[in-house]
Amino acid sequence: MSVSFSFALVFAATAGVFALISPCGYVLLPGYVAYLLGERTSVRRALLAGLTAVLGLLTVYIAIGALVGLTGSLIIRYLSSFGYIAAALVISLGVVMLFNINIPVVGLSSNLATRFNISGLPGFYLFGLGYGLGAQACTFPIFITIVLFALTLANPLYSMLIFLSYTVGVAAPLIATTILVSLAKTAAINRLKNLAPKLHKISGILLIVVGIYLILLSMGVLYIYGTDIIFLPGR
Repeated sequence: MSVSFSFALVFAATAGVFALISPCGYVLLPGYVAYLLGERTSVRRALLAGLTAVLGLLTVYIAIGALVGLTGSLIIRYLSSFGYIAAALVISLGVVMLFNINIPVVGLSSNLATRFNISGLPGFYLFGLGYGLGAQACTFPIFITIVLFALTLANPLYSMLIFLSYTVGVAAPLIATTILVSLAKTAAINRLKNLAPKLHKISGILLIVVGIYLILLSMGVLYIYGTDIIFLPGR
C-alpha cells in the first residue's frame, strides 16, 4: 500500500486546523494567549508570538515525523497487512470523534509556561512544545491518524513533511487567534469557539472517510494522485 503523498499533505494540513479549533482546547486558548502576551502588545508582537509557538510545535513534530518514518519503513517491510490495521484504527477514531467519546489520554500539559511562570516569547515557545508533546482527549484521534498516515508512507523525509503540513494547519488558526486577541476582537473569537463542536463532528466524518480510502487503497481498488481519483488502477 502506498498512500498518495499529495493527498496526505492536504489531509494533514486540514487535520491540523481541526485539531486546534477543538471543543476541549480552543475555549481556553484565547485567555492563555492573552496571559502570555501581557497587557502591552501589538499586532506585530502577536504575530511574532504566534510564530514562536509554531517553532515549538515544529521542534516536536519534525522529530516525531523522523522517528515515525523510520518505524514505518520497518513495519511495512514485515507487516503487509498494516494498511488494513491502520484503516480499522482510523475508522474507529473517527467514530470516537463523531459520537464525542472521551478517551483517557496521559500527556504533557500545554501550560508549561504558566507552570514555570514564563511569559513573553519564551512562554509561547514552551506553549508550542507543550502542545506538541501533550495530547488532549478530543484531538488525540486526529494526531494518531496523522501518525498512522506517516507510518504508511514508510519514509522519514515524507513523514517529516507530513508533520510539517500538520504544523502549518495548526499554525494558521493559532496565529490568527493570537492576532485577534491582540486586537481584542472578541466577537470573531467567540465565532470560532462556537464553530469548534461542529468541526469536531466533521473531523470524525473525515476520519471515517479516510479510513475507508485506506481500505480501498490496500485492496488496490482506489488511488488518489494529485487531483485525480483513479478507480481500479492498472485494470
